[in-house]
Amino acid sequence: GKIASGIINDFTGNIIGVTGSSGKTTVKNLIQHTLNDCFGTIGNYNNEIGLPFSVMNLSQNHKTAVFELAAGKPKDIDFLAKIVRPHFGIITSIGHAHLKQMKSIEGVLKTKSEIIPNIREGGFLLIPHIEYVDYWKSIRNDITVFTFGDHPDSDYTISMIEPSEKLINFSVYVKEYGQTFDFVTKTPPASFFLKKAAKLTKGSGEPNRNTVGKITMAQVREIAEMKMVDLNANDMDGACQMIKGSARSMGIEVVGE
Repeated sequence: GKIASGIINDFTGNIIGVTGSSGKTTVKNLIQHTLNDCFGTIGNYNNEIGLPFSVMNLSQNHKTAVFELAAGKPKDIDFLAKIVRPHFGIITSIGHAHLKQMKSIEGVLKTKSEIIPNIREGGFLLIPHIEYVDYWKSIRNDITVFTFGDHPDSDYTISMIEPSEKLINFSVYVKEYGQTFDFVTKTPPASFFLKKAAKLTKGSGEPNRNTVGKITMAQVREIAEMKMVDLNANDMDGACQMIKGSARSMGIEVVGE
């Protein structure tokens, strides 16, 4: 960790840290492929052993670095975030992944939130507009917080336009500017397939309190097969676990597990 911390201290670019119960790899990949000269976590090297290895491959020629921060138990995110000390922190979701090790959904919340005290002063935090918004905002008063999601008060609201299984157009409404920006991706996100399978137009704003739909394990496996290339999972079982985590973070129950 000390060698990695030294490399980070010498790095002059911006650092982004991404954590959450699901969606970390997808968000990391989107950022890495959107920004010029952006370094990203290597493979799934996102834990206390792998993250320092990723950092040691960072070059001063990069303008930005985006790191996944994974947790299997409390204090893991704090340890990793202290190494990378991000200028910009992102929490993708709070779900039931690693619930056994963290005892409760509150334990998951506190562990993922460990990134916030380690964001550099004057930095930024991007969080989903769900029931934990007030808690997250109460942790720091010296960083700028942005929210995203289906909630009408979100700073960034995403809507799908003409989606298909091979191509998806979507728009992002930016509240600050009062404008909508259109994007096209080649691979639809897992949330698109999950909402389609559950026959929903949007997920739950309070996914750990309100269930808004159901899908079967057969549907989970079908979605995992379509998204396998993007999930960075070791095998199909791992991919299914990621899809189930995404479903739960949207308030979608998986039946027949």
